[in-house]
Amino acid sequence: MSEKDPNFEVLRIGELRRRYREMGIKAEPIDFDERDVPPRLKHLIPLARMWGIRDDLLRDDMRHAADPKTLKDLKALVEAATDDLDAWLTSPKELSSGPSDAYVAFTNLTMVADSV
Repeated sequence: MSEKDPNFEVLRIGELRRRYREMGIKAEPIDFDERDVPPRLKHLIPLARMWGIRDDLLRDDMRHAADPKTLKDLKALVEAATDDLDAWLTSPKELSSGPSDAYVAFTNLTMVADSV
């Protein structure tokens, strides 16, 4: 591609963080339809709302700022539900219909747990 896309630019992480601060961008609870969450995973909804942040940079900053015990507890809860999470997140229905907001939030929650 020879033309520059005016809506796209590559920045270093430090510059992104500076711009986020200047623009007041911050992580907020994630909204999704709880009916999209399988019954065996409903207990993780509060964690998915808090940690299911779509933006990688905001999610990573939040993880770095979190209390280590909180992260340890999060990891234990997610690991205890691994089979149910895998069954849902890799199900043919989910993979064929496109990701719901709940699906994305829970996927991002698992990424946080995996990084602890």
